[in-house]
Amino acid sequence: MCINIISKINLFNRDPTKITKTDIICSYLFIISFLCIIIFYTRQYYYIIKHDLELCNKNHIQHSYKSCLNTEISVIIVPYIGVLYGFFQTLYKTLDLSAFVINCICCCTSIIKNNPNPNDIKIEMNTINI
Repeated sequence: MCINIISKINLFNRDPTKITKTDIICSYLFIISFLCIIIFYTRQYYYIIKHDLELCNKNHIQHSYKSCLNTEISVIIVPYIGVLYGFFQTLYKTLDLSAFVINCICCCTSIIKNNPNPNDIKIEMNTINI
């Protein structure tokens, strides 16, 4: 039941009546991969922040806890969001284009196999959303 609901998600902005299995598989790959990236980077950045705050707190004479936390927010959190955004965009565009190419290949091979005269094939693509 849950798989059927999630498969209706149109991540790649395709025509809802023409969503293929490739679009669904790439949508699942995107969701799973992005969750793995978020979990991995969150753990890594958590350990970096924890280590930096411990070092900053050892020098508590020069720095207050608030100044240490402000430094960590500007030095760690901003690049963390930037890295996640970069991975999100790259992963999304890669899977979108790969799903599009696989759909085109499957469509063309189906046309070639089912056509009695393979030398007389005309393919017209009206719209491409990239």
